[in-house]
Amino acid sequence: MYAFTFERPSTVADAAKLVARPNVKPLAGGQSLVASLKLRLANPEQLVDLGAIADLAGIAREGKGNYHFIRDGGDTASVFRKEMDELSHVVARAVKLRVVLSPGVQLVRVLGSNMLDSEQTRKVKDEEKRRSRKNRLPW
Repeated sequence: MYAFTFERPSTVADAAKLVARPNVKPLAGGQSLVASLKLRLANPEQLVDLGAIADLAGIAREGKGNYHFIRDGGDTASVFRKEMDELSHVVARAVKLRVVLSPGVQLVRVLGSNMLDSEQTRKVKDEEKRRSRKNRLPW
């Protein structure tokens, strides 16, 4: 490996300032940068380790699973597997859903659904009107 300096900022602002400089590479895990350094394929003057920035870990924590801070690139596949597994669970069947589009918005496609023909559409609208009358509040 070539010689380089190493910084470990504790804030996103400090990290942004450091990586904005020429010939500086961020190190966040999951990258082939270390291997490139060992093979002398990369020669940055400075490495900036993003692993100590609490705000980045906070995004993952506060996202309640919707965001992940992956410190080690080897964990990437397992994170994707976990997310895809959670997304693939059936949470409802035979759900009826009506989508009202804003003016100027056109429906292109609904995954996992069939479009209604005019007769089915009329029946759905009639049922909505019936339920709407039934559920009106007295005041």
